[in-house]
Amino acid sequence: MKIDDTQEAAHAAFSRGELERARTLWLKVLRTDDRNLNALLGLAVLAQQEGRADEAERFFRRALEVDPKDPVANAGLIALRPPSDPRLAESRLKGLLAEQPDSPHLHFALGNLYLGEARWAEAQQAFFKAHVADPGNADYLYNFAVSLDHLHQERLAAEYYARALAAAGAGPVAFDRAQAQMRLQALQAMAYR
Repeated sequence: MKIDDTQEAAHAAFSRGELERARTLWLKVLRTDDRNLNALLGLAVLAQQEGRADEAERFFRRALEVDPKDPVANAGLIALRPPSDPRLAESRLKGLLAEQPDSPHLHFALGNLYLGEARWAEAQQAFFKAHVADPGNADYLYNFAVSLDHLHQERLAAEYYARALAAAGAGPVAFDRAQAQMRLQALQAMAYR
C-alpha cells in the first residue's frame, strides 16, 4: 500500500471511530516518512481526543518542525497548553488568522479561548467562522450551539445542537453526545411552553 493510500485509509478509519486502526496506519506512514505532516497531525489529534496530552503535544511539535505555520498544529498546541496570558494566545491566533483567514482550526481555537473567558459574542463569531469553513464538523457545530445558547438564542441553539448530533454520527467528537441531547430536549421543551 502506498503512503497516500495508507493515509487515506487512516483518515477513513478515524472517521468511522476505528481509532486503533487509524493509529496503526499513521504509524506505518511515519516508519516510511518520519516527517509526514498528515500522519503527525493525525496521531496528535488522536492522542488529544483520547486525553493523552503529552503525546499529542509531542506530535504537534514535530508537525510544527515540518510546517511552523500549520493551523492544526498551532491550534492544537494552544488548546492543549493555553499560555498563562490569554491575550498572548489571542494575539498569536489572530496573527495566524491574518495569514490563513479560512482556517477552521484557528477560528475554533480562538472561539475556545473566548469561551474560556465567557466572551460569548466573540466566541459565537469565531465558532460560526469555523463552521462556515468546515460545515460538517460536529465539534464546530456543537460549540457554535453552546455560544448561541449562552447568548439566549434558544431556537438557533436548538437547531445547531441537532445539527451537531446529526453530524457526529459514530465518529469521534470532543463533546458529550448525551449532554448535547439533553440540552436539545430542554430547549425544545421550552419552545412548546
